Amino acid sequence: MADIHILTVQGHPEFTEPISSAIIAARLKTGVMDAKTAEEAETRKGWRNDGVGVVGKIILGIVGVAA
Repeated sequence: MADIHILTVQGHPEFTEPISSAIIAARLKTGVMDAKTAEEAETRKGWRNDGVGVVGKIILGIVGVAA
């Protein structure tokens, strides 16, 4: 029997501020997001999260890459 490892992540640790800004702008431009929702999203895009700095380092460690 094979030794199987499964890694799952909930959320989007790759959604850094620049990526979030681009997504908000694109959704506003195409009409997927209205102006009020985009404005509200803009207030949160820079909030601290555990994405790249925490989750990203843990994932790299799990797969054997020094962060």
